[in-house]
Amino acid sequence: MANNSNNTLDILNLEPNKVSRDLKGKYLLIYGAPKCGKTHFCATQLPKPLLCAFEKGYAAIPNIKAVDIEKWTDFKKVLKQLELPEAKAMYDTIVIDTCDIMAQLCEKYVCQQKGVEDLTGMPYGILYRMYSDELSTALRKITMLGYGIALIAQQEVKVSKNSLGEEVEMVQPKLDKRALSTMNALVDFILYIGSEWDKEGNQHRYFYTRATPYLVAGSRFGEITPKIDFSYEALINAIVEAMENSVRGKEGLLVDHVEKSSTIEKRPFSEVMSEAGELWAKFPKTPEWTEKKNNIVKEFFGQPIKLSTATETQQELVEGVIEELKELLKTVPS
Repeated sequence: MANNSNNTLDILNLEPNKVSRDLKGKYLLIYGAPKCGKTHFCATQLPKPLLCAFEKGYAAIPNIKAVDIEKWTDFKKVLKQLELPEAKAMYDTIVIDTCDIMAQLCEKYVCQQKGVEDLTGMPYGILYRMYSDELSTALRKITMLGYGIALIAQQEVKVSKNSLGEEVEMVQPKLDKRALSTMNALVDFILYIGSEWDKEGNQHRYFYTRATPYLVAGSRFGEITPKIDFSYEALINAIVEAMENSVRGKEGLLVDHVEKSSTIEKRPFSEVMSEAGELWAKFPKTPEWTEKKNNIVKEFFGQPIKLSTATETQQELVEGVIEELKELLKTVPS
């Protein structure tokens, strides 16, 4: 895992990534029919869960920690609070129930920003890109803070044609294609909860982990068994077996658990601008050095500007300029 303290990247001092034997820090998309146990499993079995309830499906689940999310700005407030050390100590897994409603609220938020009714309200697919970016940024923030994610979805059946031109029914998560693409790229597992009945008529529930011509499922660990009993213990045992197979012969890369990564706190903008001004003043006051400094600013901002006119929304660019100015300062003759 990278150690990027003080906003400094150092690829020469990276530790090999380690994979934990538990579900802490894993990213799951779990879907199935209504009342199949999705929410109960995630809210009671996953490590130290916080249930972000985009719909109230937890009324019958006692002793869980849940926060109701009615609008996208509510979720953004939760994301901000997840940065707190107290939150990191309290929670390991952020459960999203359900992720299709989460995506709908995200879409509504983007449309409200631009004062339009839907994503077709601006040309060239601008709002579609904004929607995908907003959704991806929110989920990515959770992962970068070191939490695991469990995305809960309902199932839907879509009819499509196979390679022979035959119509087939495909069971998949109920999500629009952009949300499904975003989440599919993120998660380690897409798990389908399904049922089978024995000869005596008894129902048995399973996790299905592999895709078929009729089912969307998958895992980053290709050797995981395709059907697992619907229990936390069975799921963990199957995942551990698959992970052990994937790292066989590579000692030390599989550990009991991985600690959350440290988070770099965003500095006040005034502090950033003050540091930039102090660095700027340390250079010789000659046209040559002024040109070098201005070239750095132009590289980050895409055009010549006075660094002192940068706004708070451009803080990331100013931080980049500061790092380059520090490197340039090393070349100034003493």
